[in-house]
Amino acid sequence: MGLLATSLVLISGIAMAQTKADTPVPGVINIKFKQETLQVNRQDIYPEEIEIFELRALLSGHGFARGEKIFRHFEARDTLTTSRINGEPVILLDLSRWYTIWVADTVNTLRFAEQLMELPGVEAASPEFLMYPQQVFPNDPRFQSNNQWGLYNWANPGKDIHAPQAWEMNTGRSDVIIAVIDGGVDYTHSDLDPGNRSRIIQGYDVADNDSNPMDDIPSQYGFANHGTAVAGIIGAITDNNQQVAGVMWDAKIMPVKVAHTSSPWWDPFGWSMGGAPHSKVAAGVDWARQNGANIINLSLGGQGVSGNWYSTFINNPVTQATYNAYLSGILVVAAMGNDGNQTVNYPAGFPWTIAVGASSQSDFKASFSNSGSHIDVVAPGVSYYSTYRNNQDGSFSGTSAAAPVVSGVAGLILSQSRDLGLNLTHDDIRNTIRVTADKVSGMGAHNFTNDYGYGRVNAYEALKLISPPNIVEHGTAYGGSSTLFWNNHTHTFYRGMGTLATGVYYGVRTYKITGFTSFSNYFDEPPVVWIRDQTTKGWSGANPNMQVPWVNITSVTKSGFYYETFVYWIGTNSAGQSINTYYPASPSNARIDYTAVGKLSGDVWSGNMNITSTYTVEATDLLTITPGSSITFTNNSDFIVNGELIANGVTFDFVTPSNNGIKFNSGSSGTISYSTIKNATTGIWATGSSTSINIHDNVISDNGTGVHLTSTGTNVLITDNVIEDNTIGMWLYQSNASVSGNIIENNTYGMNADYVSTTAEHDGNKVRYNTARGLFLNSSNLWVTTSVFAGNGGNQVLINDGWPSFAESPGFEGYNVIAYGAGPMLKAQNGAYVFMGYSADGGYNSFYETDMPHIRAENNSGVWADRNYWEGGPGNSMDGTSWVTSNNTLSTDPNPPYYQKMIAGNSTSNRYDDTDNHTRVPEELLTAMRVSMGGEIEQGLSVLKSYIENDRQSSFAPLALIGYNALVHRQMQGLASEGPRQTLQAELTAYLHSQSTTGQSDPLWPYAVRLLANNAMLESDYEIGRNHLLSLAEFSSYDSVHNLLAQYNLFTYYLEVEQNFEKATSYLSQLLRNHPDDELTQTAQVLAGIYLNSVPDPIAEQHGKEKQISDIVQVGAYPNPFNPNAVIRYSIPEDGQVRLAVFDVLGRQVSELVNGSVRAGVHEVAFNGANLASGIYVYRLQVSGQIITGKMMLLK
Repeated sequence: MGLLATSLVLISGIAMAQTKADTPVPGVINIKFKQETLQVNRQDIYPEEIEIFELRALLSGHGFARGEKIFRHFEARDTLTTSRINGEPVILLDLSRWYTIWVADTVNTLRFAEQLMELPGVEAASPEFLMYPQQVFPNDPRFQSNNQWGLYNWANPGKDIHAPQAWEMNTGRSDVIIAVIDGGVDYTHSDLDPGNRSRIIQGYDVADNDSNPMDDIPSQYGFANHGTAVAGIIGAITDNNQQVAGVMWDAKIMPVKVAHTSSPWWDPFGWSMGGAPHSKVAAGVDWARQNGANIINLSLGGQGVSGNWYSTFINNPVTQATYNAYLSGILVVAAMGNDGNQTVNYPAGFPWTIAVGASSQSDFKASFSNSGSHIDVVAPGVSYYSTYRNNQDGSFSGTSAAAPVVSGVAGLILSQSRDLGLNLTHDDIRNTIRVTADKVSGMGAHNFTNDYGYGRVNAYEALKLISPPNIVEHGTAYGGSSTLFWNNHTHTFYRGMGTLATGVYYGVRTYKITGFTSFSNYFDEPPVVWIRDQTTKGWSGANPNMQVPWVNITSVTKSGFYYETFVYWIGTNSAGQSINTYYPASPSNARIDYTAVGKLSGDVWSGNMNITSTYTVEATDLLTITPGSSITFTNNSDFIVNGELIANGVTFDFVTPSNNGIKFNSGSSGTISYSTIKNATTGIWATGSSTSINIHDNVISDNGTGVHLTSTGTNVLITDNVIEDNTIGMWLYQSNASVSGNIIENNTYGMNADYVSTTAEHDGNKVRYNTARGLFLNSSNLWVTTSVFAGNGGNQVLINDGWPSFAESPGFEGYNVIAYGAGPMLKAQNGAYVFMGYSADGGYNSFYETDMPHIRAENNSGVWADRNYWEGGPGNSMDGTSWVTSNNTLSTDPNPPYYQKMIAGNSTSNRYDDTDNHTRVPEELLTAMRVSMGGEIEQGLSVLKSYIENDRQSSFAPLALIGYNALVHRQMQGLASEGPRQTLQAELTAYLHSQSTTGQSDPLWPYAVRLLANNAMLESDYEIGRNHLLSLAEFSSYDSVHNLLAQYNLFTYYLEVEQNFEKATSYLSQLLRNHPDDELTQTAQVLAGIYLNSVPDPIAEQHGKEKQISDIVQVGAYPNPFNPNAVIRYSIPEDGQVRLAVFDVLGRQVSELVNGSVRAGVHEVAFNGANLASGIYVYRLQVSGQIITGKMMLLK
């Protein structure tokens, strides 16, 4: 069977006269029954309780009379626990069905265990072996000086663990608990405990099943004194003028006794005296796990009977118990063994333990210390002075002495981690010990040898590594570039540290995953990097494969590292059963959890700081702000980044919206993560195509705009943030940033996007519960996938002009959810051309609604909405110039239900407005567009072109031109190379120019100019785009939609691109004068309120003055929501003309409440919605040319 097959030798033992290390205890077997085998998992079992006849008969025939539960405190329900590392759920191995049984046949124990493994009802079976101390007692007299040379080597300076220097940094903490799994500890020893059990805390005697873990084994046995000596090395009371010093001055020792004081019931011949049976060691480890141990010291061990740990993983209780401890986040330290050869002793041979060898005073490997590729480090273990029972002390040698040195150093590291808030895991502590070990002379300048591992442990270097000025960064990389490394082959896997059962598998595909991940911080030099094994999902490419986490870090730079790992597609098992699953993860879900430690480059801010004037990170500078820092900006101070900013776990408070927030200028870079940004005009503002920033996992709240991006490229990542309680959650202007996984909620406006192109991908966002609107796309053609738009006031999605796609790309589905709100779920207007699915292409979006249309199309707009799921609502609506398709509807919802559906049944009807007598869209236009969508794009475009030329006076010619433009862009999206795409772009531009040079009287002129402006802006040709907009604003009728769109787009252009606030204000004035009730005007007012701090008054403007927002009185409605009555309260600072009216979300007036002269002061007006449908309504207060609007919701 192979693992802990020998006696668990106290790796420190006296020469023993008992059973040989590789000989099982006669007649004693550890057996794990399957769940169906026992009636009840009692503490003791008898033959009649075994349900399976064949098994019961075999056991009874060999004299089985009684069995004892090994893990007496473990129940089946205990398999679900939480990690000590991060509190996340962890599934443990089930230890509740392990029993020790005794049979009369004491001759063929090993063969009988193998026979049991073949029977139904048995999950695992192995003989009982013992683990002994292998302590080496020197012949020399006790040292009178330098007795604890391992802490500080007076005779050979530097050949020690550098404890005094380490103690200058940390001496330990009382909340660090180290379990000593051993022969007991003398808890009355005055140099271990002051007498109140405050340091040697309550433990357990697993061997004798009582609560007294005293070191009371008869002195002729190796475990006598052993546990007391181990405890003294770890944590003897220090600096008290008594006896010895511990590695830790402050710690708690948990004694767990696993060696018998007298023979147990199943050992009438006394085989187990002085040894520790596997069953007891396993039970002791699990008791320590359940009772709060942070570190477990195992100064004991034994050899395997046959095979290796991975080939017999399921057969041994010690393997499973130590692995459960590791899964729970506990560091397990084990002694290598004292055979002086390459023998692999367990538990040190397990990959989840720290395996410790012994070194001498001259820094060479101790002659008795075992070697092997599984060793981690060596530590002082020859003639090491420690506590003995009965208040004595004495010399102690062996890897049993070396292991507690490392346990003590691990305790110091954990103490420093807790003091500094570093969140180090057991994997981190193990690797810290490894990378800081001294490369002693016996290693011959190698980084690792089988004699020394990574070197002799150094406590001071370990603490120094994780302490300032160094910082500790934890991160995760997913996936990477996937290459099929080995196709369709046979592969052997052992259970190991994975979840795939041991066996031979067929149809296996091996994928090599390579990638580069960037650090959140920028380091002065390439940092030390290691992998956190427990949560990493990637294996080696070996065959056979032990399912041990494996990542090869191929290169480390100051900014990140390159890695490679492997994942597997498993076809079938040896029984021919289909597996058809990736292990340990799919290529895209391969996971590399890492820790990087090093000194940061550039300036470092730490702690609480108050910035009272604008601070600029210059172009060549790097500023790092350390986790836990709080930065407050006052006195109108801004934070400008021209260089690089790294901020992780920081609070940025700009106090008042007059402070502009964090602004990344063109050419800057940085990462802001796990931080809070609040109370600014704009929380984060990035500008310029060369800007490279990563904004992830932040809370961005209580700002004018949460995130504002202007003219940025795809190297801006906005991911997994919570953006809430801002006036505008996000505003993107000509930004191709990747926006994914964000929650944008409880803002006034969710997300605005102007001139965002197909280069941008928005996926996995939740835009919800925003008061006025969800997503607003203006003149944009981006991709939107796997997102949720729900519960927003007004439209969930408003599309003005442009041609966006709610599918991943042609041929792929969208999987968006567009749900309940107070207006049409998706509204397409003013020449919008929207792709949500055509025939068998795209689609898979879900629409839910109660009483509002799913889709509304108007003013020369069209929506392809085939292959989607519809529930509730009156269907789709359109005016006579527009169209919506909804063919090939889905019968089942393709998306997880987002909320409790309000109305059962589908509604997919498409209807024109009842009051619209407009001629309907000609079938030939729809057919031409269908042909193009179906793949015959040239044929469809030819028909559209012919219609434009022959019927340009038709009211549908604009729709044909808009469709032509959108379909050419869709054609460009399908091209792989830039050359053909530029050719198509040039041809489209030339064609639109030909339609724009016919004169302003031509009905197609304004449409062609609009499309030219849009296309130029999307390509960042700002001057060309602006000139087209200026032409459109000048020559189009002031009350036309063309004038509206031109003025709005010129307003945003001057606000964003040129930042000419005077011109922006001028165009806002024209919007207020010419289009006061339009939603675009309202949006412009909101932007002006954030960025201009003033709203122009078109009437007062004639007299050379403008009013501040704060001068316009407050207006509000209560209660809100209401049913059916509400009160609208407003105040005005001076007498004036007042008009107060209420509109629905389509802009139709439903009630005029005030229209006339009103005196200065506070006024209240009642509003009754008894005859209105549930939904959002807009109240609009107009005072002397100023307009204020608000939303209120009627819920019946």
